Amino acid sequence: MIEASEMMETALEAAKGAGEIIMKYFDKEKQEITKGDVDYVTIADTECEKLIVSKIKEKFPDHNIITEESGDFEKSSDYVWLIDPLDGTANYVMEFPYFCTSIALKHKGETLLGVVYEPLVDLLFTAEKGKGAFVNGKRMQVSKTRNLNDSVMVLGVYKGYVKKIGKWDNTKNIFSRVMDNVRDFRRTGSSVLDFCYIALGKFDARIWFGKPTPWDPPAGELMIREAGGKVMDFKNNELSEESEGFIASNGLVHNELLKIVKEEW
Repeated sequence: MIEASEMMETALEAAKGAGEIIMKYFDKEKQEITKGDVDYVTIADTECEKLIVSKIKEKFPDHNIITEESGDFEKSSDYVWLIDPLDGTANYVMEFPYFCTSIALKHKGETLLGVVYEPLVDLLFTAEKGKGAFVNGKRMQVSKTRNLNDSVMVLGVYKGYVKKIGKWDNTKNIFSRVMDNVRDFRRTGSSVLDFCYIALGKFDARIWFGKPTPWDPPAGELMIREAGGKVMDFKNNELSEESEGFIASNGLVHNELLKIVKEEW
């Protein structure tokens, strides 16, 4: 097996390089096209992806790579890199300051490492399996909030998918019950950063309604687990292609949220 430190160094270099590209275009007019129901893609997305992929291919030419914009670069390897070059593109287009780059590496289906860089505030989130989660070198830990009515929640929904599977009314019912039972809630526009801020203890939990993408959850999911939290789907299973949504939390409010979801979903 390749040394984890070498792979982490590559991910760090790629994420920081992508951050420079993101900031180069941040306050300039952006050309964007609609991608799907609510997503956008900009020149920053495509340039970041090219840079990240090139750095990975340079060091690990035989590894598989899956990216949000270009899809799969298939090789016959047990290693798979999962890349979202710019998560929160809609925020970025509107110059709303909540977006990041996300890179994760899996080996035989197990996430080994995750790197998330939030360039606007120069926050570098890192995690390695079994070694903890950190922000700018400082260890992260999830919040100690025990009761749902004391919690700050993040909510997210892929409306097109939820409507397609006939769960829109169920989703609205869960939204309503959650909002009635928490201290406060947010809708941010960057699922990856939501994961990171749960790991950091700033948010207590997040519910996502919709099928998880291959590239968004892995890095942030590892952050939460390494910081002491929990990420499970609506059936309380590990995330998979069959998952219709998931709960990410500090672990302490998980069961209360899961009860609401199971009763309504």
